[in-house]
Amino acid sequence: PGDLPGTKTQMTIRSKTCKGGGFNELRFEDATGNEQVYIHAQKNMDTEVLNNRTTDVKVDHTETTGNNQSITIGLGQTVKVGKENAAGHDQTITVAHDRSITV
Repeated sequence: PGDLPGTKTQMTIRSKTCKGGGFNELRFEDATGNEQVYIHAQKNMDTEVLNNRTTDVKVDHTETTGNNQSITIGLGQTVKVGKENAAGHDQTITVAHDRSITV
């Protein structure tokens, strides 16, 4: 979908929305030092994993949610910050309205 030679290091799969101006896209950028896998969903993106899912981010991880986020854990959850004993490490939680924790 891009113009050459500017996108010569990219491989793109793009499908156009039927009767609309949108699209879904999967793009691979292979320029040395700028490697990237990019996914664009025009509306919803659903992922179904029938067994385990593992994500390993070697540097930083950022997530932004424009409205609400809901997480349901069926059994247990472990969160580690810095070390197993996170005393002396930073954690900031900001709650604009209500927060409830039941243990």
